[in-house]
Amino acid sequence: MPAKSGSGRRIVYSNKQLRVWVINASGEVIRTFLVSGQRGQPKKGVYAVRSQSVSSFSQELEGVKFRFMTRFAIGRNGGNIGFHEIPTKNGVPLQTEEELGTYLGSGCLRSSTQDAKFIFDWAKPGTTVVVVP
Repeated sequence: MPAKSGSGRRIVYSNKQLRVWVINASGEVIRTFLVSGQRGQPKKGVYAVRSQSVSSFSQELEGVKFRFMTRFAIGRNGGNIGFHEIPTKNGVPLQTEEELGTYLGSGCLRSSTQDAKFIFDWAKPGTTVVVVP
């Protein structure tokens, strides 16, 4: 887990490592996994989960859908940023799980379905999300 990433129950995301750590109230890492995202998005800082949806879609990219969306930030273009499973376009995944850990996407943090569902179930509105470089 990165140094200076806060304390208490939280989710930590490192943009350089494209890795997420889920930390319980005792400060123990209970899950860690790779994600795909966009370099520099979201900006370094402390956020809170704002909302969640079992299913969602891209407002910018027609036909792109994903599940287990946990929103916590607003991107540079004004769209939501959150954790969600690898999106599909017209039913076809936009990347493979083997490609997690690479810079792919338009701002959100893509993960396996299992990891996206874990975040969705574990984090509720108000849960702290810390973004580090």
